[in-house]
Amino acid sequence: MFYAECLLIVIALDYLLLSPDIGILASTDLLAIDQASIDLVYAQPNNQDLVERIESRHGLHQLTAMRDLKMGNPQYELISIN
Repeated sequence: MFYAECLLIVIALDYLLLSPDIGILASTDLLAIDQASIDLVYAQPNNQDLVERIESRHGLHQLTAMRDLKMGNPQYELISIN
C-alpha cells in the first residue's frame, strides 16, 4: 500500500512539472471552459511535452465530441480578475 501511495505522488508531481500555471478558470459552459483551458496551455512557451502528452492520448477528442453534441459554445471571453 505504501508503494502505491508513493507511485501516485510521483505521477502527480510529474504532471505538475509538465503543466504551466495558466491560473484558475471558471465558467458555466462546459465546452467554453475546456476550450479556454486547452488554448491557454497551447499558448504557453516550452509546452512541447504537455502538448505531446495531450495529443498522444487523443485529449482533443473531447472538444470535438462536445461540439458535435452541442454541449456548449467553443467561443469564450477571458476576463481577468485581480
